[in-house]
Amino acid sequence: MSPRITGSLLCAAACAAVGASISVTSAMRDFPVFGGQAIRYLATGLILLAALQLRRIPWLRPSPTDLLRLLALAGSGMVGFNLILIPATRYANPSLIGAILGCAPLLLAIAGPLIQRQRPRLGVIIAALVVLAGIVIIEGAGGGSLLGTVLAIGVLLGEVGFSLLAMPLLPRYGPLRVSCAASLLSVLLLSIIGLVLIMGQAVPGPFLRFPTPTEAGALAIMGVLFTPGAFAAWYAGLQRLGPAAAGLWIGVTPLAATAVSVALGWESVSPALVIGSLVIGGGLTAGLLAGRTAAAAGRPTFEPATTGPSPGSPEPCASARRAGT
Repeated sequence: MSPRITGSLLCAAACAAVGASISVTSAMRDFPVFGGQAIRYLATGLILLAALQLRRIPWLRPSPTDLLRLLALAGSGMVGFNLILIPATRYANPSLIGAILGCAPLLLAIAGPLIQRQRPRLGVIIAALVVLAGIVIIEGAGGGSLLGTVLAIGVLLGEVGFSLLAMPLLPRYGPLRVSCAASLLSVLLLSIIGLVLIMGQAVPGPFLRFPTPTEAGALAIMGVLFTPGAFAAWYAGLQRLGPAAAGLWIGVTPLAATAVSVALGWESVSPALVIGSLVIGGGLTAGLLAGRTAAAAGRPTFEPATTGPSPGSPEPCASARRAGT
């Protein structure tokens, strides 16, 4: 199977897991945010650490520069994303937040190649715009205050940072190491920020409490099932496709979220859902065709790595592919 197909399947699976998990997070609405997210990422980090041990992938000590990158990744794409998302839901409805998050494929299609000093591909940008249109059709135009819109844009930047900040790390450390390190650093950041704010009475406490059975189940599903696999799969796909092509698969997230909601009987199939799904599917198809055309023209969607250890295996990185991300 080609790296492009494998990467597409990995990114699709990761985004589907994120979409499916949205219904689970609603069960944690009343659980302490800092402590709950810290438990989630701790479970994720420990599971990924066990995966590294089982696969006999040696741990690499990050350089000071890479450690700062990992902290930025954890702080923006994981901690910041979740902490901004919560107040955003108070000042903007979910449709507005979902529509703004739908801009992520477009930003990745433009910013990803620019960071790599490459020219953004018009075909992928057009495909990203089509995916964005499909997401807006499903989510609706939305509504909310100016503050809610600003917070939703902050959530969008966290989403984009989760991919772009990983780009220089993946060739050396690989998807499992990056996911594991970022998860464990998120626990540290959440603990420090949460305890400081709660002790300073800037936010109401407690930092953590004993969960109800429903909350415990949601924490287990998020920390053990969804998050570890989604992180590792996304970064593995990102490494194969690059941020521009990988970002298109973010369009799968609202489809999966809506599919789970319909399956649980929380909402019914609507014309907007059907039309939006078809539009997103068209955008994804256009993006795949654009990637195939680029490959046929001799323009890889990612650059081969030439130095450093292989991401995810002890073999030389010369045999690995560096994500356009």
